[in-house]
Amino acid sequence: MCDNRLMEKQKLAELTLGAVVLIFGVLIAINFAHIDESNANTLTSIMFNRRQVTTPLLRVVDEVGENVYSKSEIAYPQFVRGPVDLNNAVKSVVSDALLRHESMAEANWLARSSGLDTAGGKVTPPTSVDKLLLRITWEPGEINMGRLSFLLRFRAAVGDGHTIEEVKTFNYDVRGHRMLQVADMFPDNPNYLDQLSGFAYDSLKQQLTEKFSAKLGDAALKWLKAGTAPEKNNFKEFLVMHGNVILYFGQNQVAAYKNGVPEVWYPL
Repeated sequence: MCDNRLMEKQKLAELTLGAVVLIFGVLIAINFAHIDESNANTLTSIMFNRRQVTTPLLRVVDEVGENVYSKSEIAYPQFVRGPVDLNNAVKSVVSDALLRHESMAEANWLARSSGLDTAGGKVTPPTSVDKLLLRITWEPGEINMGRLSFLLRFRAAVGDGHTIEEVKTFNYDVRGHRMLQVADMFPDNPNYLDQLSGFAYDSLKQQLTEKFSAKLGDAALKWLKAGTAPEKNNFKEFLVMHGNVILYFGQNQVAAYKNGVPEVWYPL
């Protein structure tokens, strides 16, 4: 008799535990269900770095657009229930890039059309094939509950087969609720700019020498020296990843336009 009662109590406990687990699972599912918004993909940092324990949720906004003179393919991150100021900063950069590209595309098309015969002197807008494309992609760096580090990469067609490349980085201190500057990576080092300057100069000199299989001329070395001088503006674009600060240098900053956006990995 006692054994039967004990078995019944054990079954009841098992059923109760099962019900609790089920309810908990349903609540989790409900909590995350609303994250899947239209035109967006929900991701976690675990997809980018398997060693990270925390996995702040983010959604990647994917958009394809077409204006009068330009078209765009855009992907950028927005952090779910994350820093509003960071999300707004990213959207603002994307919006500004779209406006600038449309303005540039319009000026380009009008200049190209100025020598063509048009009906009544009126310029006809370009077809979709002739519209200049702006492509914005994003790349993650360190994504965790302490720091959000990532970049937007811009590739804008400007006509005649030429493309302008640009990188805009974002480094956000989640606990401090503020954007980080490269100086924040070296809090106890007042000479960090001199160290970055020398390291970047040597690294880029080697990269360019290997690329062209020849020594750099005096003009190229002077150009490189100016672009890596110990000034804050030369090191404003950076990413934090795997114990490194990745420095990005704009087109024409340290070398000719055709070299794109060079980068240097500086170990912390």
